[in-house]
Amino acid sequence: MSFTSPFLTWLGTNGVRRCLIAEVGVKSGTEITRYLSTVGYKSEPADIPASQLYTGRITGSVSFTRRLDLSGSGGSISFGDIELDNVDGALDDWPNDIWAGRAINLYLGQEDWPKSSFELVFSGTVDDIAPKGRGKLSLKIRDIFGPLNDTLSTAVIGGTGDNKDALRPIALGECFNVSPVLIDSTVGGGEYAVHLASAIEGVIEVRDNGLAVASTVTVASGKFSLTAARYGQITADVQGAKVSGVWRNDVGGLVEWVALASVGDGNGIVAGQIDSTALTAFRSACAQPVGLYINQRANRLQVMQQLAASVGATVTTTYDGKLILVRVAFGTSAGAIGTRQMVDGTFGPLSRPEIQGAIRLAGERNWTPQTSGLAGSLTSSQPQMFGDEYLYFSAEDATVLADYGQSDTPPAVETLMIVAADITAEATRRLALWSVPRTVYGFEGFPECFAYEIGQTYTLTHPRFGLSGVPALIVGIQHDWVKARVKLEVLV
Repeated sequence: MSFTSPFLTWLGTNGVRRCLIAEVGVKSGTEITRYLSTVGYKSEPADIPASQLYTGRITGSVSFTRRLDLSGSGGSISFGDIELDNVDGALDDWPNDIWAGRAINLYLGQEDWPKSSFELVFSGTVDDIAPKGRGKLSLKIRDIFGPLNDTLSTAVIGGTGDNKDALRPIALGECFNVSPVLIDSTVGGGEYAVHLASAIEGVIEVRDNGLAVASTVTVASGKFSLTAARYGQITADVQGAKVSGVWRNDVGGLVEWVALASVGDGNGIVAGQIDSTALTAFRSACAQPVGLYINQRANRLQVMQQLAASVGATVTTTYDGKLILVRVAFGTSAGAIGTRQMVDGTFGPLSRPEIQGAIRLAGERNWTPQTSGLAGSLTSSQPQMFGDEYLYFSAEDATVLADYGQSDTPPAVETLMIVAADITAEATRRLALWSVPRTVYGFEGFPECFAYEIGQTYTLTHPRFGLSGVPALIVGIQHDWVKARVKLEVLV
């Protein structure tokens, strides 16, 4: 979704009476919606909602900031607030209501327009509400990820066995040498869970102290049983979660499942809150197989961020509240940015990311390192294969290392990728990105810049700093809907 051309033209028109309206969910005894505005507004009888009064309580500027985390955490930073006028004390009871996690939508238009002509400028959730002095309240807003900041799964083994209170593990993608959880010691040589009580793609191999053993796999409920008595430590190679008959092992596909609560329990977002076009493009560009085995309490949003970080991507949202995955990389230019788009005197450098002459990535994870107790009949190479938690892959630029006095063995960044060639390629890609001097520049833009989206690449030209037609990646955006201005941060 993007703003229409007539709307952007209207934003840039001087003298228009802009009106921002808000529809905010809250629990005040029951779940209700509160309707607020900057100047006082009433919708038309044909609008949805019809003939609704939007009380003129919003005061001051209303801005929201989104920013990619260039450190590689897989997350993004987003925050904002809306000030509400409470000089008359009419809103004194509002802090006693429950606001956290409720939906908020903001629409911008002209006070004499029908609500149907307003455009959605923000969709997200409320963090909370708090007093801001005697006569104001501050409504803290954030992206749509509020409901996802919750436990991924609370499902336990159950029954009466020793592990009845143990969490059932979750297997995503393909995982090597995981430790299953014993369900029932009386079934065959023992029955084990490698996933929730739901479908998996399969169990590739089951091992006892490193030696392959026979088993019976029940893919419909994520478990297997040994056909003979256990001798030592049981591990398995697993192809995990399968939803609606489909198995996925790529970052984009798994992030989508986790976001929609297709895997695990708890809160998720709905399909309409995912930019399906952008997700399809991301999955095509980042199809590297990954694997994640979760055998302890985990946070749904953090799992999504961990998956994304493996391929150098960030989980974030568009302005209208749709999940997207943005890889920190320069792409095809979506257009030109020059002084015509900038408020005079606002352009300048903000920060300088660290130059890196070597990139070291860890991958092909062994989920159960075994340094002792392995069967004596293993081949000479197998003990090391089962003993190492990760394999390591590097890319380096000798000139940069020498010039900056850096080590050629920096701390390794852990990834979930499982193919050596993919990990090497990602290390090489990151080296190309960060082995040259980079600068983050910022500027205030005119309303046409509302059309720009985080993660897009533009061709930047400015008379300062030697910027003549260089690629610029948008890594931060702050929208101010009342002033109709936008602040941008670009990586060059």
